[in-house]
Amino acid sequence: MAVRDVLHVTETKTHRSADESQKLCNTFVVFFYDNIQKAKEAIKRLSSHGTQPLQFDMAFTGSPLDDLRPPTEDDVRRLISTVPNKSSPVDCIPTSVIKSCPDVFAPVIAHLAKPPLLKKKELNPDVASNYRPISNLHTISKMLERLFMARI
Repeated sequence: MAVRDVLHVTETKTHRSADESQKLCNTFVVFFYDNIQKAKEAIKRLSSHGTQPLQFDMAFTGSPLDDLRPPTEDDVRRLISTVPNKSSPVDCIPTSVIKSCPDVFAPVIAHLAKPPLLKKKELNPDVASNYRPISNLHTISKMLERLFMARI
């Protein structure tokens, strides 16, 4: 597997104008907002049947998420140093290899954490549901999730 494949680099357009980027961001906002509304409706339906699924959940009182800075290579290097030495059999790259070569993997993982990735290159990039959830990846996905959680 080539680095090009890991990064999902294709011959298609990889850079967007500011207007295109804003439009895609707005598409994601609508997509995730709609999914949250669906989840809320499902919870309401559960509540209407006599159960209280959120009775122990505390209301969010923190500051709003207005900015999510991209991870740096240094962020990734620090994360790599703390990842446990275990790997899944489905991982293409064992964790031990990633940990032994942080200067090679940090730029790649930092890049993966920045752009949303299409599930398949032939899918319409303007449809939010055509993008890959981070959790579909393996060991590297766990690192991406931790980088994201550190920003929230």
